[in-house]
Amino acid sequence: GAQGENPITYTSTVRFPGGTGRGALLMHEALEGIDTYKGGGQGASNLFNVWRNSNANPGVHKKLARLEEHTSPIQQFRLEPSFLSLPVANKTEPTRTLPGNGFGLAGLIQDILLEDRERFDALESRFLSFFTHGQRVSLRKAAGYSDPNSGPNSPGVELFFKLKNGSDLPAKFVSEGVLIILAYLAVLFSAKPPRILLLEEPENSIHPGSLRL
Repeated sequence: GAQGENPITYTSTVRFPGGTGRGALLMHEALEGIDTYKGGGQGASNLFNVWRNSNANPGVHKKLARLEEHTSPIQQFRLEPSFLSLPVANKTEPTRTLPGNGFGLAGLIQDILLEDRERFDALESRFLSFFTHGQRVSLRKAAGYSDPNSGPNSPGVELFFKLKNGSDLPAKFVSEGVLIILAYLAVLFSAKPPRILLLEEPENSIHPGSLRL
């Protein structure tokens, strides 16, 4: 905020329903004495770091380590559709997942295709069950972005969609909802998908009938 104003804070309260299972008991014990977290700007984007930095006793930290072992990795997304459509510069290392804003989707799709054609085919088939006008997902060479705020100044790849009417559309000309669904599926079909996916406002730009992936 402006100078002299109080900073904006976010509060995240973690609650679990009653249960008798071992997992539920572990969660309840691990969170004993940790009711809320207040921090500026980042919200609860890294829950385990929040809990590590709390004033919980050592026994709670040990249980949190066990909880993290069984639930990590966790990823949080607030996808920016304009970033999803950008051509992406080639990288020397594979793109294992997406950052929170979704930049690099074309690179992740390319790496899935190169690493495991069957996994790419499964991803494409699942995607086309939502995008019924489409026939294929393809990639073409293009000048790519190294980051979403730079210009397209490096060799890279761009996403294209082959339609059933025979036309080819670059990603920048398809709807935001189509790109968001493809991004979620690409993360789930990546080589090491997260165990827990945190989605901010997942309904944005997506038709209500397509919200169940």
